[in-house]
Amino acid sequence: MSEPTSITIDQQQLEAVISRVIGKLVSELFAGAMVLGVPIYLIVSASHAQDSFTSIPVASGDINREPKVGEIIGRAPTAFPVTDIWGSSRDGGSRKHKGLDIATPTGTPVYLANDGKPATVSQFFDDYKGAQDIRCEYIRHDGVVVQLLHMQACYPGEHQPGEVIGLTGTAGTGPHLHMETEPHQKISFSLAWQTIQKSEMPMMAVSNGQLFATLDSPGLRAIGYAEGTLTLEGKPTQAYWGHSDPGNFRRNQGWCSDQGRGGGNVELANQKCLERVQQRLELIKTDLQAAQLNPETQPLVLVNTVDLYNQASPWVSRQFPAAYRRARQQGLNGEQAIVWARVEAFRRRGKIDASGLIGICQREGRRVSDWDCVAADQRRRVQAISAVLTGVP
Repeated sequence: MSEPTSITIDQQQLEAVISRVIGKLVSELFAGAMVLGVPIYLIVSASHAQDSFTSIPVASGDINREPKVGEIIGRAPTAFPVTDIWGSSRDGGSRKHKGLDIATPTGTPVYLANDGKPATVSQFFDDYKGAQDIRCEYIRHDGVVVQLLHMQACYPGEHQPGEVIGLTGTAGTGPHLHMETEPHQKISFSLAWQTIQKSEMPMMAVSNGQLFATLDSPGLRAIGYAEGTLTLEGKPTQAYWGHSDPGNFRRNQGWCSDQGRGGGNVELANQKCLERVQQRLELIKTDLQAAQLNPETQPLVLVNTVDLYNQASPWVSRQFPAAYRRARQQGLNGEQAIVWARVEAFRRRGKIDASGLIGICQREGRRVSDWDCVAADQRRRVQAISAVLTGVP
């Protein structure tokens, strides 16, 4: 059989195809149907080959919703449609579907999706309609058990985030991945994406321009949440209206903890901080690219760089990209790599130069090294940013 030809179809054609393939009919079509000799799932993927899925605008919080039937999960060439969702009627209404089905070709790799944390994968063998069915299972950091059914192969043992934990197989209506959780609940877009797509920040589904476009943009809200001036949902906290900086004791206000640009006016402070970030973005992207990092596909790294620019002296954010690259070269990944790089970005003349943060630790009587003191603050900020951008608090 010859290799499939890459075909590009426009958005209207794609939407027309998706609208016609729903429920079990979708499963059957995607399992083996061909158009001009090309598998349908490859046509859907090829239609997006020139566009990064990070540029698709998705309202903040939407990544935590349940995907819709026909919606594409992943980036080409590993982009596949959802064919069935949680709670749909099965067997003539006698039971409900307990998970999410994605039309993956047999042998598609699936990845550990645990928000930057390792987990232990277990393999089980179930009876499915009289045949043996392989199930991959692991417990996420939040205690939810993730189950991947109808697998061709499962790789039990300790796994790091982004590592392949198995290969999808086929059952029932054809080749697909069935995902469910214990306790039974709807599968989020975020969890589905991270399972299918190996990525630094698989769920940041907005472009860099949208990250910092307005005061309600997710990048700005992530920094506000890290500052403690905004809630996870982007609502002002008490600190937003004014608080004393724990490092230098100056009065802060607004989403960015502004210290004077607004002249006491919160709205003006917010706008000034937004403009300051927007004016700095190009230099930040240049620094990331110089460290061989792509800000277009690594928005979590980009937002952490901007957060450092907001939190500390400009030289700190300029050192972060190279530090992050070193962290990855040393084998660190996920949250661990970003935290390590953020701390090392404060290193100057051979020591960690973060007097404000270290002063806080000393006043609180914490008997820790300077490195660990700064790391505790940076870890908190990284986790806050990740919670906003991924919808996983």
